[in-house]
Amino acid sequence: MGLEFVSPINKVIISIIIFAIQIIYSVIWFKFFKMGPLEKVWRYMTYGRRIAYNKK
Repeated sequence: MGLEFVSPINKVIISIIIFAIQIIYSVIWFKFFKMGPLEKVWRYMTYGRRIAYNKK
């Protein structure tokens, strides 16, 4: 319905832009925190207790 009108090259460009935004966001995030939000959830499920969300 929506994506069949987008050419394959435009899909590649959109995916590269999204990837670049994710890289920039993660660099900024890790300047302030030691681990990512999903890692915190993963550790909580693994150890069964809250892990301190330490800043750098």
